[in-house]
Amino acid sequence: MKTAQLFSFELSPKRSRRRNRHAMRRFFQQFLRKLAGWMRAQRRPQHRLRLCESVPLGEKRFVAVLEYDGQRYLIGGAQQSVQLLTKVSGGKFSKTLATGKAPLEHSQS
Repeated sequence: MKTAQLFSFELSPKRSRRRNRHAMRRFFQQFLRKLAGWMRAQRRPQHRLRLCESVPLGEKRFVAVLEYDGQRYLIGGAQQSVQLLTKVSGGKFSKTLATGKAPLEHSQS
């Protein structure tokens, strides 16, 4: 069974110092490229928009809770439209679901 060789690095007493330095430089460049690749692979993208829950209502209609930058929104959708029902937070969200009333929050400009 062969093992993959990650880096090639060889110092030789027969080589000049300059060639040995060049070999070491190549080794460290390869190492840093591999390290950067591994670090990029470990990084996960931070998504600002997240679907918390979705409930289909039949006939191409749905209600969903979206989270964007820590704020939650209750939206409703049909075949050709999407409507913001309300902006909700912790306790208010539970109250909104219990009462079935979704007051829209309008900002005064």
